[in-house]
Amino acid sequence: MTLVAAVSLKGAPGVTTLAIALGAVWPGPVAPVVVELDPSGADLPARFALEPAPGLTTYAVAARQRGQAVGFDDHLQRLPGGLSVCCGLPWPAAARALASEVAAWIPAWRRGADPVVVDGGRLEADSPAQTSLLGAADTVVVVSSAERGHLALVAEALAQGGLPEDRLVVVVRDGRGARSETRALRCPVRGLPEDPRAAALLRGEAGSPRRLGGSAFLRAVRRLAEELAGRAAAPAPAVARERFATLAQGEVSA
Repeated sequence: MTLVAAVSLKGAPGVTTLAIALGAVWPGPVAPVVVELDPSGADLPARFALEPAPGLTTYAVAARQRGQAVGFDDHLQRLPGGLSVCCGLPWPAAARALASEVAAWIPAWRRGADPVVVDGGRLEADSPAQTSLLGAADTVVVVSSAERGHLALVAEALAQGGLPEDRLVVVVRDGRGARSETRALRCPVRGLPEDPRAAALLRGEAGSPRRLGGSAFLRAVRRLAEELAGRAAAPAPAVARERFATLAQGEVSA
């Protein structure tokens, strides 16, 4: 199946938010598993009041015991709306050690039964997990702000061969004023409009689900999900609205 890596090069441009949004509007009836592999520390436990386990820690133990990659089924929690997530650890030192431990199993994730979207966090030069992830992913999504300096980093990483140009999509958050900078990038570039209402829901905050189906942010993420999934049909707007409505109301699907 599909393995998508979402990462950034600088700052906190919303990698976790995009990974959750992609899972929420992924084409077809089956949403991906979202895996939190940020070496600087996980955000999902705090956002959605989850425990770190089951998650990547229990996955690592099972993989170590069997000596091979295992399925995610026993290591998942569900967000409101039903999206399956494999949480990392919120403490940076522990998160970095855990990510390094699972690095060897990452290439097998793309051969699993379900699509996998990995929140890889901000790229670090010495992270074995991120190196493995960039090599294994079908598509690498680099999330950037529209600041000239941030986009220059993406261009420099491309020029130096630090990013897989043939499998790369750059997502520019609120990139309306960044046209001149994005023209220089030798890869597809997609804009991501600002939408405080949708972003609040994806941060685990309560909010009204009304009019989410008309959100420019969700429309942009849905188009990106269609592209990444490699299929023409996206879920009906009503499906996306239902997932986000449940998320807003704090109801957890069984």
